[in-house]
Amino acid sequence: MKRIGALLLLAPACAVGRWEETQTEHLTIHYRPGSHAERHLDEVRRDFEAAYLAVFDQVPFVPEDPAYDVYLHEYPSNFGWSNLVLRRVHYRYDAESQLTSPHEFIHIVLHDLNPDAPGRLDEGICRVREARTITANGETQVCELYRLAWNAPADVWDLDAIFARGYSGDDEGNTAAACVKWLQAELGEDAFWELYLELDRSNYRELLEERAGRSWAELKRAFLAFRDALEPPPPFHRRVR
Repeated sequence: MKRIGALLLLAPACAVGRWEETQTEHLTIHYRPGSHAERHLDEVRRDFEAAYLAVFDQVPFVPEDPAYDVYLHEYPSNFGWSNLVLRRVHYRYDAESQLTSPHEFIHIVLHDLNPDAPGRLDEGICRVREARTITANGETQVCELYRLAWNAPADVWDLDAIFARGYSGDDEGNTAAACVKWLQAELGEDAFWELYLELDRSNYRELLEERAGRSWAELKRAFLAFRDALEPPPPFHRRVR
């Protein structure tokens, strides 16, 4: 530790472990010194504030405490994740990928609204307006994630599972997004959000039957009819099923 050479070698490692921060109206954004984010701070502040504000085009409630911490990482294994209790969102932001989706912000707002809501349904709300872009052979095709649920096996289209279980992959998340799309059409958006505020994993059948005016068996059939009426994804997005 006393040798100058050792100090020179340790200095970059210390910088890697340090966070710098910058502020927007609603966000504290944390980034590493020397990172892609630091080199593009004006864009970072603009794009993440816009992503935060976009949440409220989708979720009709503004939190009482709108303060969030955003952590920007270079080349993580995940592209985005959130800590609901600490109100922190984490995104990949580097030279290859600059993720600025509202998705992780929505998770925190939903947790504030109803911490007992089914987790897979929350993921569906986060995905329902998202899309995936694929470019191949010089052609670009865009597809909404709820339509990608067309690829999911039949057993994933289980209405009880969407309300009573977590999720572990895109098929389950996209099918939950399709469920949100269906429910908002079935009930209306205002009634959907009134329902959401009361939902948990134990009362969903009773509440849905009451709000929709149909039995659980009828609702399950209606959800599968929605699946069967989905427009198939563009060819680049399809899987053989």
